[in-house]
Amino acid sequence: MQDAEAWADTLHFPQVRLSSSGYRFWRTRADFLAGPEPGRLRSWPGAKIESLEVHQNGPTGGNVTVRYSVLNHEGEPLATYDRYS
Repeated sequence: MQDAEAWADTLHFPQVRLSSSGYRFWRTRADFLAGPEPGRLRSWPGAKIESLEVHQNGPTGGNVTVRYSVLNHEGEPLATYDRYS
């Protein structure tokens, strides 16, 4: 089982999650951990950033392209995604 509290400890709040279906916003760590599926923590055992490119950055945010893979227990990719924000 994944440790949602340990994951929340790695984040800065407020936190935004972007996806193809929209976005989710959490103001606090407590908001993030509330509910039956905190932050939509996935059940894959690992992830690997394949590439990350910063297109713009500034004091309050930036635009990036990231390619990442989610991994199985053997460290093999289950799926690879490209995300833009």
